[in-house]
Amino acid sequence: MSTNWQADVRAYHEKFGVLVQNLPQLPPEEVLKLRASLIKGRAGETIGALESGALADIATGLAHLVYVALGTAVSCGIDLDPIWELVHEANMRGVGDRELPDITGEILLQIKVGQEVFACRYR
Repeated sequence: MSTNWQADVRAYHEKFGVLVQNLPQLPPEEVLKLRASLIKGRAGETIGALESGALADIATGLAHLVYVALGTAVSCGIDLDPIWELVHEANMRGVGDRELPDITGEILLQIKVGQEVFACRYR
């Protein structure tokens, strides 16, 4: 196992025949539905652990949630490293020069990965 969690999850996907995409793109609808179901399930388990105060279950739930989220990125061909850096940088400095407020009051963070430009919205 490496310190690159997304690479670890990609290796799992490759070993077990789970969809891996090398360029950012939406996977087939059935994959989107599966990924949404996995995220909802793991989030629900983690919330339950948080509500019950079971620390070991919280830790396991968080790890599973991160694993499923990274798997979703792999299936969508999204390298989260550069996006993580930009989101972290924005969070560390607050609203800055890379964010643009949109008409809904959310913050729009524009991210370029390769030749693609992505937008992250968060409140």
